[in-house]
Order: sequence, then C-alpha cells, then structure tokens
Amino acid sequence: MKTMRDQMKKWIKANDYEQPAKQEKKEERKSNKKLPVAPKERLSEQDLKELMGINRTTYQRRRGSLRQR
Repeated sequence: MKTMRDQMKKWIKANDYEQPAKQEKKEERKSNKKLPVAPKERLSEQDLKELMGINRTTYQRRRGSLRQR
C-alpha cells in the first residue's frame, strides 16, 4: 500500500502539474532579510527614577485640605 505522498508524486508526474504555492514561498523566504537592529537606548539613573515616579510629590487627605508631603 502506497502512502498519500507517493500517490501525489505519481499523480503530479502523470498530469504535469506545477505547484505554484511552493515557488511563491521560496521567493518570499529569499526576500525576508533580517532588518538592522537599532542600538539599545541607555537611560541614566535620574531618567529611570523619573519614569518610576520616585521623586513625585505625594498628597495626603486630611481635615480641611490636601497637604503635600
């Protein structure tokens, strides 16, 4: 008993069938080149603290008004 792959090969040879999907895939693979990688951004310690919100003013709820801490 032949496998499905063997039967397909036999049918393709008998009918002179070309598989266009495989050719397109090969062309796509060739055109997919790696893009240049941009250098990583280096942040200073002050920039990192600012992004994390360490030096932001905090407010407390108290009687009568909002006070800054």
